[in-house]
This record gives sequence, structure tokens and C-alpha cells, in this order.
Amino acid sequence: MFQELNVKINTKAKIKQEIATLIEISEDILQKLIDDTDDSYWGFDEFIDASNDVMERISNVVGFDIAEDEQWSGYTNNATPEEICKYNIIRLQRFRESTFVD
Repeated sequence: MFQELNVKINTKAKIKQEIATLIEISEDILQKLIDDTDDSYWGFDEFIDASNDVMERISNVVGFDIAEDEQWSGYTNNATPEEICKYNIIRLQRFRESTFVD
């Protein structure tokens, strides 16, 4: 029983850390987009790779494919890259707050 409880605590801590990491990465992508005055970031490999990685990792954390979620994709399909980053950050913060009441 103690071992099972310890696994749950470690898993909870790992998920909280992953959410914090994803928020940081999304904020970094957002800042790079804001600073990208010459369009050297948006649409290129670094941006695409980072965005795809974040999307996959968010899906793993929340437990469903966000690309298939009507609410998530309904917003992001018509949003700018900056708006998508902000939306991801807000959704991650809300998920963290609703899932992990300390």
C-alpha cells in the first residue's frame, strides 16, 4: 500500500512538473514569436518542432488528443500562433488548478 501511494505521489509531482515545463516552453515560444520581427522563427524548423512537441506533450498530460478536442481545436484552428501559445498557457494553468488543489 505504501508503495502504491508513493507511486501516485511521484506521478502527481511529475505531472505538475510537466505542466510547469510546458507553460515555460509555451511562454518561450510566445516570446520568440513576439520578437520575430523578420519572420525568421515562425514557420521554420525550430518553431514547428517546438510547437509539435508541446502539442504532443500537452495531450499526454491532459489525457486526450488536443488536436481532436472540439473546444481546443475549435479555437486554435482560427488563431494566430501567438494566440495559440496564450491559449495553451491558459488551458494548462486551468488544468493545473482544477486537477491539483493543494
